[in-house]
Amino acid sequence: MAPQGQKLFIADLSNIEARMLAWLSKEADLLDAFATGRDVYCEFASQIYGRTITKQDKLERYVGKTAILGLGYGMGADKFQATLKTGSPSVELSDTAAKSIVMQYRGMYPNIPQLWSGMKDSLFQMINPQGYGLKYGPLTIRARALELPNGMALNYPNLMFEYGNFVYKTEREIIRTHGPRITENVVQALARIVITDQMLEVQAMPEVDIVLQVHDEIIAIGSELDSDATMEKIINIMRTAPDWCSDLPLDAEGGVSQVYDK
Repeated sequence: MAPQGQKLFIADLSNIEARMLAWLSKEADLLDAFATGRDVYCEFASQIYGRTITKQDKLERYVGKTAILGLGYGMGADKFQATLKTGSPSVELSDTAAKSIVMQYRGMYPNIPQLWSGMKDSLFQMINPQGYGLKYGPLTIRARALELPNGMALNYPNLMFEYGNFVYKTEREIIRTHGPRITENVVQALARIVITDQMLEVQAMPEVDIVLQVHDEIIAIGSELDSDATMEKIINIMRTAPDWCSDLPLDAEGGVSQVYDK
């Protein structure tokens, strides 16, 4: 809760992972949908159900949303089916329907499975000295690591290829990885760079101080005077892509409140 005379400025970076995945995979149709403000969850749900789905069709849109947010990281039919069944709301899908939706997704957005293959290739390059220094989009291949555009890296200690699988070993466990999982690592790391750089810009504003981050939300506190103008500045920052992905279509929404809640 903001103290008297101040307000909370709550801003959400909309669909950042799905947008970053579309950008990294160069999936033009999905990028255009985000750039023009279309509802990608409704659009994919319309493909699933064979009729126009709108925001009023909450259950069908929820299935489309779960597909867009989950299937981009290689989720198979069984896990997709289980995710919907245990979600809120709970949706029952037959085995055939779940398999059909997975194949629809991969057919509608073919560049995303191609990205998984590219990420698998990057695993081979990370254990091949001849691959060190190669570029893959905003990434640079290093020894058992992928360097990110801010100079930090995703590290895979002791990465090796054995018995047909890639594994890396931490102090606690041996982890098996593959193209879709590396895709998830990379997309989430790149999305984190976007929002943390934005947090630095918001914090540099004299009007506010950041007090909280919740997932893809930035929560700042500042004077209730000219609060709408302050909120607009924050939203404009969050809609501006960094130089290394200047063509990434970002969007944000938010509001001013006395209390933070969901």
